[in-house]
Amino acid sequence: MKKYVFLNWKCNPLDWKGVLSLMSPLKQNAFLNKHQVVICAPFVFLENIKKDFKVETCGQNCFWVSGAGPYTGEISPLMLRGVGCSYVLVGHSERKRLFNETEKIITEKLKAALKAGLKPLLFFGETKKDSDKEMISRLDSVLKSIDKKDLQKILFVYEPVFAISTQGGKILPITRIKEKLILIRDFLKKKYASSAPCIIYGGSVNDVNLKQYLDQKEINGVVIGQASLSPAKMEKALMVGKDHGFIFRKRFL
Repeated sequence: MKKYVFLNWKCNPLDWKGVLSLMSPLKQNAFLNKHQVVICAPFVFLENIKKDFKVETCGQNCFWVSGAGPYTGEISPLMLRGVGCSYVLVGHSERKRLFNETEKIITEKLKAALKAGLKPLLFFGETKKDSDKEMISRLDSVLKSIDKKDLQKILFVYEPVFAISTQGGKILPITRIKEKLILIRDFLKKKYASSAPCIIYGGSVNDVNLKQYLDQKEINGVVIGQASLSPAKMEKALMVGKDHGFIFRKRFL
């Protein structure tokens, strides 16, 4: 299975010129042949990125109703599908911290994304300290009302908040991350009969540590946040891919 590399640009850039700059590392290094690179861009850029660069795209957020309706300012999952998205972020820590998204809201967004045929990236993890109990509890509370047959469509993103670069960046040792991912898999298998869940890591992933994460068989991919906003860092990060079957070819000319 291809490993995922999600580039989460957050609320960046401000214009199309900025998009071209952030995509520049892919011009010569092009696409990762072995791994699946997905661009998580603001909604206003998604359609043109998909059309101009022929890459997979991911919405950064969606509403908890799949279709249209009287919901001023919201983006529905079907709208994301309509502009070519295959994925959507659900439950990101910044949505919880800045917009007070509860686990109930996250569950409803997860259901709406699944109903629309999107592959949701479900973020979960501890807030202030390493705690297996908190980690599993947060995951369980979101999944309780999700149909078990839909679990294979979800990409689970373990994101310990204290490890995020904007929240202190206290990175867990790789051995501890592996232990946690094994625990998550065991939990999903025993309680939800999920045989082979896709588990991704997010938490200060950058050009320096990307290779280390991709080397681990327990990690099915990564989400790169702040580092994805630096073309220089992304150039270095993609070069790491030479050790992981990345094939560089001139694609975006």
